[in-house]
Amino acid sequence: MVDAGLIRMLVDHQSDGLFNQYRESHPKHDVRDAAAIRLRNLRAFLAEFADVRYILLAEAAGYRGCRFSGIPMTSETQIAGPDALHWARRTRYSRSSAREKLWREPSATILWTTLGERMDCLIWNTVPWHPVGRRGPLSNRAPRRGEMLAGMRVLERLLGCHPAPQPIAVGRVAEKALKELGFDPPYVRHPAHGGKPHFEAGIRSLPRCRP
Repeated sequence: MVDAGLIRMLVDHQSDGLFNQYRESHPKHDVRDAAAIRLRNLRAFLAEFADVRYILLAEAAGYRGCRFSGIPMTSETQIAGPDALHWARRTRYSRSSAREKLWREPSATILWTTLGERMDCLIWNTVPWHPVGRRGPLSNRAPRRGEMLAGMRVLERLLGCHPAPQPIAVGRVAEKALKELGFDPPYVRHPAHGGKPHFEAGIRSLPRCRP
């Protein structure tokens, strides 16, 4: 069962410069009831990956990925496209964007291609909302300190719901957050900006607990 307190923390958060995809919709870029769609997608994802060995912690929700899918480091095409990921075909996931083509995020593609059929990794973001960049709602930026602190409170709740899995830092932002929470996490380079080979090697080095 998905933790209701965790969901409430995600939905309730409001902050200037952050787009909360679980409570807000954009009149141009989103379909009707988009926030509710994204929240349903996230709930289904968390239920699907309830029994895991690792929590892969990335940086923040990106506009090509979690901003529209509602699922960390996952794009719409991976959950609602004709070639949806194997786990997404077992449950009904929906798109929330109003654009003609489904969004596709390069880092999300690398991540799920690397994981393949693995179901022992839960994906999360240090800042689970979308930090809007200077070019507007379809742009990203690095998260600010206050945004990280807000996200870390949610992360603590998530880690409390999953006390057994080992947190893995995907990138330096995640590594810093986990260290501030008292962990000494294994580090894997983020797949963006040329990090693909190092990311793939780091993930493939994690022992599997099940297919």
